[in-house]
Amino acid sequence: MWSKIVLPLLTNKARAAISRMPLSDLEDYEAVKKFLLLEFKQTPLFFKAKFDNATKLSDESHVVLAGRLRSMLNYYVQSRNVHTFDGLLDLIVCDKLKTVLKTDVLDHIVTVEGCKTLTSNEIASLSDVYVASRPNRRRQQLLVHVHQLALKIKRSAPHLI
Repeated sequence: MWSKIVLPLLTNKARAAISRMPLSDLEDYEAVKKFLLLEFKQTPLFFKAKFDNATKLSDESHVVLAGRLRSMLNYYVQSRNVHTFDGLLDLIVCDKLKTVLKTDVLDHIVTVEGCKTLTSNEIASLSDVYVASRPNRRRQQLLVHVHQLALKIKRSAPHLI
């Protein structure tokens, strides 16, 4: 059983965390792994940021850096449950799409996404629906301006309206 091998190797903090799990879940390696990753905030965003912000350490060779980058990217891809080349392509498109979304749209997408992974088509569709459901700010400002002008004209020249 995997738990007899792995549990003694965990830190005290990790053992304390899994002590809060139901006993039935302790038999399931994937359930324990998922629980610990969430407990220690090892989310897909964490892995992506770690990969994106990685730099070469002063005492590190380029070969070691490449291995470390590959490992970080692998953690990120696994955390997003990507198992195929098409899935990898879609993940890259999703990540790029998120970089071009306006802040309010991105906040909406991240909220909807939660702990699950959305496809690029889902992100694009949700973004379009969100934008379409929001009043156009420029149009609103223009309408307010036109209304204010109409009020000024009505006050100063009521015979024109």
